[in-house]
Amino acid sequence: MKKILITDEIGGMAKDYAMRLLNQEGAIDSLRHLKSQLTGNEAQYVECIIRNLPAILEMLPWNYTNFHQQHFAFFDKGGARAIDFSHRILLSDDGGSPKEKAFYMHIVAALKYDVVQQKLFPECVRKMGIRACVYCNAQYAVSAKKGKTDRSSIYRSTYNIDHWKPKNHYPYLAVAFYNLYPCCTACNQGKSFTEKDWCMYAQVGDMLNPYKFRLDDMSLLNYLLTWDAEQLKIDFVDKTTGLKPDYDKDFHVQKLYNNFKTEVEDVIWRNRIYNAKMVEAMQQSGVYKIKPQDTNRFIIGNYDREEDVMKRPLAKLTQDIARQLGLI
Repeated sequence: MKKILITDEIGGMAKDYAMRLLNQEGAIDSLRHLKSQLTGNEAQYVECIIRNLPAILEMLPWNYTNFHQQHFAFFDKGGARAIDFSHRILLSDDGGSPKEKAFYMHIVAALKYDVVQQKLFPECVRKMGIRACVYCNAQYAVSAKKGKTDRSSIYRSTYNIDHWKPKNHYPYLAVAFYNLYPCCTACNQGKSFTEKDWCMYAQVGDMLNPYKFRLDDMSLLNYLLTWDAEQLKIDFVDKTTGLKPDYDKDFHVQKLYNNFKTEVEDVIWRNRIYNAKMVEAMQQSGVYKIKPQDTNRFIIGNYDREEDVMKRPLAKLTQDIARQLGLI
């Protein structure tokens, strides 16, 4: 929904994340244990991961394609050392317990994905201020899942994580920092294991907000005549990328957001209530202890700055309609 600009701060998070996974969680030792049980192409694949893991963990996403061609393409279907990553195989984990599952899942487990999902990556996501789904921005990116924690032996609260490059095709990227996207359960299931062209990370100069929401002008007029929220029509607009059909197919954004007509109605009401004089009077009254920079957030009932849209669901919709109406 909004691309994440890779700043020096985020780059530092990626570096710290990689160091912890390598040095504290023992990902290399776990991979070596896995390799010791393998032969042939499968053993060579794991060895390739071991050699390159430090670079893989913090590799910038726009380098994935060239890196794959250089180091891993010959393990793909049709390649010189082709591997069927989906075939089931009985192997022991670090604790010595034998488990039968798809080969790629053994690799994912050896890369300490459980630790990444439950502890390492959520810490980074919280520091980045991401709480809403990066794909739809309509739901929170957290859910309760079964599993032991310090507080509960039944459920734990954790971020849902999607992989830009799916882990069943690119298991070596299963814990790569920039391949992990916090998202809601619905979007995670909608995208599933499909591989997409678009990337949610960006570098300086890239467009960070390729999509926007717009209230259809005629529907607004009909609403003002009838005061019937069902008259409102919310358009999901692709600014320049040309990727909307693919994006909308996976996440059903257009259909999803036309369920939020009452939220748009709230913005229309606020636009009629909060004129400039009322806002000035509110700030001067002393009753509302609101910092000047937070006035717009109070008025629209959500975060008002573009850089904060991933802090709360529906922030993107609320901001776009509020700007369209001239409320902020």
